[in-house]
Amino acid sequence: MSLESAQGFIDRDRFDDWQISLIYREKVASSNQGVAERNQLELEGVVEAGPRPVRDYLLKNLGVEDRRQAEREIPRLPNPLTPAEMQMLTVHAEQELAGCLGEVSPAQAADPAFWTLCHAIWIGDGMFEEDVAAAFMAGSRSKTLDQRTRNFLRGIGGLNRVRGNVSVLEDCQISAAWWRCRTAEAASAAASACGEMLSFAEAHEVLWRNGVWKDNLARWLLRRVTALCALQALAAVVTVLARRDFAPKQDDAKKQVRAVLMAVARVSNNYCMHSINWGQLLAAAEDGLAHSDHVNVIDEAGEDE
Repeated sequence: MSLESAQGFIDRDRFDDWQISLIYREKVASSNQGVAERNQLELEGVVEAGPRPVRDYLLKNLGVEDRRQAEREIPRLPNPLTPAEMQMLTVHAEQELAGCLGEVSPAQAADPAFWTLCHAIWIGDGMFEEDVAAAFMAGSRSKTLDQRTRNFLRGIGGLNRVRGNVSVLEDCQISAAWWRCRTAEAASAAASACGEMLSFAEAHEVLWRNGVWKDNLARWLLRRVTALCALQALAAVVTVLARRDFAPKQDDAKKQVRAVLMAVARVSNNYCMHSINWGQLLAAAEDGLAHSDHVNVIDEAGEDE
């Protein structure tokens, strides 16, 4: 298997043009709306036709001419996944996937085109059952054709043109699983280096919880406080969250996570995150969690803003 070569025969200009041709801003008058709507109708027709037409359609828009070469190059999934699993993968399924995707590099994992290539082959192989729409077009927002199209693009690899680089970390179930498992491994190793017992399974279970990764940690690492990318800081956040039960209400759980992130991030104002004492980081994280009631949960603008 040569994943680098798999990534190399993608025509990225063609891929970008294809994604752009399918989306428009609903709240802004746009001359390309009519074109996008026609292309969305074409996509929906392809999806309704079944897995193999979807595979061929995606490969065409990736500029991939040799399907069999692509099939040889990309990693294989351990088991077929149901549409329900593609809405929310289980902890066990994520860990199984991570084991089969071990050769994927961070550069590849950050590339929506790479994941789209993988999904094209997986869909064609029937790894998501026959109803492709149920696996990739469904969601909390799927009433309009535009919403279903965006769900599809996010689900097969990410929609960076609209959502930014966080899309591949949050929106595509399989790429998000890769990133959560990799982050859990890094947090566990960093905590162990500081004398803390934090297993990979414990770290991954924390990141998998609702309200931790999506809308919080993944977004903060990329957009808000890059100091949290320091492995020791990340390990402190995950360690403290692993010690506590989350609030039953989702908004309260988000407050808890955000409070810990903010508290650890503030430490970077006065200290180097790579050399600070581990005990100070843990204390800051614990203090943030203790005062989570004072945190406001204000989500960033949605993708259509």
